[in-house]
Amino acid sequence: MTPLDQAFARMMAEPETDAFRLRYYEVLAQNPLYLLLDGASGDTIQPTEIEISGTPYVLAFDSEARLADFATGPADMAAMTGAELAAMVAGSAYGIGLNLGVAASEYLLPSDAVAWLAGMLEGGGNFHDWKPESLHRPIHLDGEFATALAERIATLPGLATEAWLSEAREGDAEPTYLFAIAGAARADQPRIRQAVLDVVRFSGVSDITLDIGFFELDDPLIIPMKSLGLPFPFPPAPEIPQPAAPGMQPGKPPKLH
Repeated sequence: MTPLDQAFARMMAEPETDAFRLRYYEVLAQNPLYLLLDGASGDTIQPTEIEISGTPYVLAFDSEARLADFATGPADMAAMTGAELAAMVAGSAYGIGLNLGVAASEYLLPSDAVAWLAGMLEGGGNFHDWKPESLHRPIHLDGEFATALAERIATLPGLATEAWLSEAREGDAEPTYLFAIAGAARADQPRIRQAVLDVVRFSGVSDITLDIGFFELDDPLIIPMKSLGLPFPFPPAPEIPQPAAPGMQPGKPPKLH
């Protein structure tokens, strides 16, 4: 099962549970989708359209194989995330047909749902470069939120070393949560920030205030974060195999010409 299959099954098993519906939309937004095309020319694409009950839909699939199954063979496609597709379609009369006819997770997303999803993904969120006066263990943190955050961090291999979540206090202000991220290159920080903010938006936890901070590995704040914060390790970057020079692999001598 794909991540979208799993999120869909959970949502349908308990359709009245807001957290599961929000989790489905979060997975939809972050995962790659393949949009079926009638054609493309340069930067212009022409999505395939179908009409169901008077509503036009474009067709997207969460794997190239599923798109090929639907099209019964090779077909033009455009790859993008669910968030990018929602932004592209929002504001039009079109909905999105997901995995139609090829998976149990087939779903029709009408135009108003597409607009809602695109709106959820726009801007917002807290992003500060500050150091709190005191840190505390996040003993009141919602467990579902922590799980969703851990799952999202697992999709960002190599972008940082580790992160910690703690309760933070500064002066007389209300306590907030601080998500401190260590070892992230400046170029990768916006992507990490966006991923974390998406988790907050789709968590269903209305009373959480989360501040995001990026720190150097030798920052003094890292020591108390390690002892008080809930850890969220980033997976290591995948290794890129380097081709071995001829004659350097046992059992595979170089060919003579």
